[in-house]
Amino acid sequence: MDLKTRLLANTTIPPSDPNTPPLRSDTQTSAVHETQLSPDGTCILSSTHSRALSLYIIPRTILTSPSPLPLSPYSLLAGPEPIWSFAVAPYFNLSDPTTSHILLSRRDSYITLYNPLSPTPTTPLSTYPLINPLHEALLPPTSLTYAPSGTHFLAGTDSLISLFSITHPSSPPLSQLRTTPSKGKYRRSASGYKGVITSLSLSPDSSDDHSILAAGTRSRWVALYDCFRLGSGGAQSEIVAVDLNTGAGKRGRGRGGNGVTGVKWSPCAKYLYIAERGSDVVSIYDVRNFRHGLGWCMGRKADTNQKLGIDVFGYGGGGLWVGGSGGGGQHEVWAGGSDGMLRYWRNPHWKEGGIEPDGEVEVGRRAVTGVAVHPCGAFAVVGTGGIEEQEEESESDSDEDVMDSETEGARTICTETVKAEEEEADHKCHRRMPRRVGGVDILGLGSKE
Repeated sequence: MDLKTRLLANTTIPPSDPNTPPLRSDTQTSAVHETQLSPDGTCILSSTHSRALSLYIIPRTILTSPSPLPLSPYSLLAGPEPIWSFAVAPYFNLSDPTTSHILLSRRDSYITLYNPLSPTPTTPLSTYPLINPLHEALLPPTSLTYAPSGTHFLAGTDSLISLFSITHPSSPPLSQLRTTPSKGKYRRSASGYKGVITSLSLSPDSSDDHSILAAGTRSRWVALYDCFRLGSGGAQSEIVAVDLNTGAGKRGRGRGGNGVTGVKWSPCAKYLYIAERGSDVVSIYDVRNFRHGLGWCMGRKADTNQKLGIDVFGYGGGGLWVGGSGGGGQHEVWAGGSDGMLRYWRNPHWKEGGIEPDGEVEVGRRAVTGVAVHPCGAFAVVGTGGIEEQEEESESDSDEDVMDSETEGARTICTETVKAEEEEADHKCHRRMPRRVGGVDILGLGSKE
């Protein structure tokens, strides 16, 4: 069954008021790397190839407007270095601009806290250094996530997880856990795996002391940690770790991958969904028996090294998640494909083995790099990005004459038409240059056909 969808808003639609041009035109065409919804569901945040983080406020008339609305960034955080990760504060509230905090990690920079809704959005509120104590090199996180209370956050780097306090800026981490056995002050991981930690996710609807942290690495390891032990300095905080290179995730079975790009919890915090680069599936694991895979959502169309979007949407009465039979309540897994399609699987945790999509939505011709279904279930935010060739004008390096040979050997005879065209030409040539282009769309989700 496919959904009836319609375009509600798009970053490529010009503003209706010509007197209010976009804040920055390239942010509306640059390839999107990641998209997130604010916890209150009022704003969209996206990082792009143009090394900028944009914040869009969702129009109040998004569901009632008869025609698609333009999306222009309300604020933009641009910089010379690429964005590696960002996280939105769980207490983010559009009606209270003092709560709109965002953590941002860039290459060769400290972790920085911004307020994109403040009068000076590009001014940092505070910084948090993550430095290697041996050679004092900066360690910019490749993944960030807030604790449920919003008073702490976790940062993942190469074989290292660090816990910071928001209220202690310019201070070192409160505690650190190295995922591989090593000497020094770092506590050791029980499994001793290596790899850049590319994804961090905390179990939903839990306090700081009862949260379970899921971490995925570029080397295809996924581990679960007890946040209470991680924060209190306990000897071992690791619960279990799984190597996707062995067992059900072994290469050669059609379910191999090139590194974890996203880990998502089910709303009931009993199941974990894992997406990888170069993998056509989303793996399903039951955290109560984590060493054995439960099944996999197949047909994702993601056999590429590009990071593609994934989201888990819990539904029930009024579009909000409620517990249901079968263990874990009802929810859907949404995943983007390299073919410009958005696919969903309904209650895949109730099944086993390979699970075909329950439906798909056509987004466009570019890869779907970001997916976020709104909590109301009425629309989804989609980020796209890809490489396309665009014409670029440049000055010609030579004044070659265009000849029209009327007979064999007549190399110097030109027609009058060609001469006239040469006189009017400005000696410009057109080259086709590859560009990383994309955008942010809001798609209305109607009834299923």
